[in-house]
Amino acid sequence: MSNFRGVHGLWEFRTAGNIWKIVPAEGRLIVGEERDPEKKTVTFFCVALDDGRVRWKGKSMAESWWIGIETAHRGILFIHEYPVPSMPDHKKILAIDALTGNSLWEDGELAFGFASGASVYASKELFDRRAFFELDLMTGSVVREVGADALHSLRAAPEAGWGLDVQLPEGTTEPPEAVRAAFPPTVALEPGETLRYNDMNISNWYEVRPGEGTGRKLCEHLFVIDERSGALLYRDVVCDGLSLPAGSTFFRVEERILYVKDRTTLRSILLSTEGTA
Repeated sequence: MSNFRGVHGLWEFRTAGNIWKIVPAEGRLIVGEERDPEKKTVTFFCVALDDGRVRWKGKSMAESWWIGIETAHRGILFIHEYPVPSMPDHKKILAIDALTGNSLWEDGELAFGFASGASVYASKELFDRRAFFELDLMTGSVVREVGADALHSLRAAPEAGWGLDVQLPEGTTEPPEAVRAAFPPTVALEPGETLRYNDMNISNWYEVRPGEGTGRKLCEHLFVIDERSGALLYRDVVCDGLSLPAGSTFFRVEERILYVKDRTTLRSILLSTEGTA
């Protein structure tokens, strides 16, 4: 019996289109949005957090392109449409059972605000004001109209609703020694984001490469470092040929790191802190 710290349990889920957004859902599920820019189609999928097993995939809605994921709450995936293609505002609420992919309910008049407890809070633009409503989570039925002050109080501390321990990365400045040592001294690095979990440092860094003319390109790398020993536990090239840093590209759900590689592969690794080697 010995202590073991490392990374293993890799699984992948590959798509034909680009993975645009992924969110955790109750039941140790990961649901995602796949966009095909050539066909102008959006479909949705769900895989198991622990092993990547496909629960369902290829689910499409009546709107084929101007549609996307809002969030997941208590095992329900919420999807929105757009009122017009040129505006970022959302319209319509479509509720999907995250486990089965079956449609539960929809409301074409309201826009999703947030979910908390057994309720969904939504809004509607009227002639002279914006009205807010509480809906039943499971049916979408209107429970009551809610005042703006009461809504603000509810939104200040909403329930996460994932049923999972989720950690998002934060900004970083200086690379760990093991990250710096992974590149030649002449290579410039730009910071991405970092999260720490059980004395492990998980971070992404952008290698600066020459581009066309006087331009440049970025190559994103993901690292897992043991902060106790400084050892490099895992490294992967996430995406090459970027013009700008990609923003948040990874996060932790329970003991797993999830990230999208080359835009079309959802990859997950298991962080082991103690166990039998």
